[in-house]
Amino acid sequence: MRLRLASSPLATLLTTPLLVGLAPAPTAHAQTVWVVDQAAGPGADFATLGDALAVANDGDTLLVRDGDYAEAIVIDGLGIDLVAEETSLVVVRGLTVRNLAAGRSVVVHGIEVAPLTIESGVGLVVEDCNGPVLLEE
Repeated sequence: MRLRLASSPLATLLTTPLLVGLAPAPTAHAQTVWVVDQAAGPGADFATLGDALAVANDGDTLLVRDGDYAEAIVIDGLGIDLVAEETSLVVVRGLTVRNLAAGRSVVVHGIEVAPLTIESGVGLVVEDCNGPVLLEE
């Protein structure tokens, strides 16, 4: 079934582009996927999680390749996804998520969180978060 508009003022209005009064849309940050690879392999953006977090914005994803990342990671106020690349074994030694506002979330998917040191015994710290922090297998 085909819709056919008769020649009328309404038909003209419906088929004429509306250009008057349009304002540009507000600029929004495009969500970015940053690739983190200790070995600095092809396609990697960063070799450390800390360097990736320094440039990450809300809504970004850090796609992490194989490795044992022995650095104290702090996600401070950012709503991001920290995701292991498929089939990768990723260990993060020491992860703190803090100051997460309501409406933002942190998702940690496929990443083992272990203590930074054996003596500390603490791998994951979540503090002052009003948004969810999700740990997924």
